[in-house]
Amino acid sequence: MKNRSRLLALSLAFLALLALLLLQPVAPAALAQFDQTARVVPVPLAFDYDPGTSYVYCKYTGASSLPGGSAFVQTKKIKNAGSGTDAVANTAGQLPFADLSVGDWLEVRQPAGTNLTTVLPRYVVTKTDGDNITVNLAWDLSTPTGGFPFTWRKLSCGTGAENGWLDVGQLELVRFSVAVDQLNAISADILVQCRDRDAVSTPVSMVAKSYTAVGGDGILVSAMLYDQCRLGMKVTGDSGAQKITANFRGI
Repeated sequence: MKNRSRLLALSLAFLALLALLLLQPVAPAALAQFDQTARVVPVPLAFDYDPGTSYVYCKYTGASSLPGGSAFVQTKKIKNAGSGTDAVANTAGQLPFADLSVGDWLEVRQPAGTNLTTVLPRYVVTKTDGDNITVNLAWDLSTPTGGFPFTWRKLSCGTGAENGWLDVGQLELVRFSVAVDQLNAISADILVQCRDRDAVSTPVSMVAKSYTAVGGDGILVSAMLYDQCRLGMKVTGDSGAQKITANFRGI
């Protein structure tokens, strides 16, 4: 009887310990499938993009591959003469744009008063060399003198099965915003897919939309049952250049 009581007590103690361990929160590192920034700031996927007639999936990546994660940092400073779309190396030959390509996204932060900063986001339109680029919108990098460092992200697009996936772990809802600013086609077509990454599952088509005129809206997707989602773009009846901008935000 005494041994049976001792065995019962040990069993109860083990069950209590097991229950306690199961109730402990999972370590943040195990859950870090997206950057918390993606809950607050929209994460760009493509700027003024011109897709073909097959779905292409784009995203920007930086030092962190996670949506909204940290960007690459360039400490070699850049400048221009003011109010132009150009940007040049502050010191010739330093090649601050060596690793950038057409379509890549960069941000310059300028002082705008006490404890304030103006953020100037742009994307690369042309690249002459590592010292010279042009961007999509005019900016003034002439003052204060001495140039500006910048952060940047690499644009990655493709039509393959593994292109454009965004980790959406912990997110209940995902909001994709789409803006069709120029359309020379019968329609601009958008497809949102999600999948279970661990099971290498077949992607599930969540939303398919077509735009027959310039415009845009938000696409809300429930991501609770999935690990990854992506947005695809294509056109039907291509007759010229398109401009489609898309971004992502977790909720």
